Amino acid sequence: MSSRQKWACCCVAGSLLLICLAAPGGHAGENQKKAQTASSDRLRELLEERYEILKTLVEAEKRLVEVGQGSRGGIAAAIAAMLRAEADLCLIDSERIEIHEKIVTILRENEDAIVREANRGLASSADVVQVKLARLKAQIKLEKIKLAQQASQ
Repeated sequence: MSSRQKWACCCVAGSLLLICLAAPGGHAGENQKKAQTASSDRLRELLEERYEILKTLVEAEKRLVEVGQGSRGGIAAAIAAMLRAEADLCLIDSERIEIHEKIVTILRENEDAIVREANRGLASSADVVQVKLARLKAQIKLEKIKLAQQASQ
């Protein structure tokens, strides 16, 4: 065997050794699973906290509208953000799709209201464009989720 062939064999053997050492197994695999579970639990806690804060924000926006200081767009944006947070908590794609459909519906209703306001001179064309973009973004997200669900079936 030439020195070049010996060198190649050593490289292959070393690579295999590194792969074996890096592969999860035994106690190392158990520790990794525990760390992932703890991380998953922490992520869930953070997502739930975000959802609760956004729920509070929706209520605050509604109270502002009641006293004449808020706007329909503010409520729609807050509700959409809260629903996105709720969707992030879902474990089932069908539930996530249902929530994103609600988001699209809310944003479509808001868009219709802004268009009516613009026709009466109470909103600008820039406002109309912004709400249309928000609705389109939500619809695109919904379609991507539906496509991903179809691909996974």
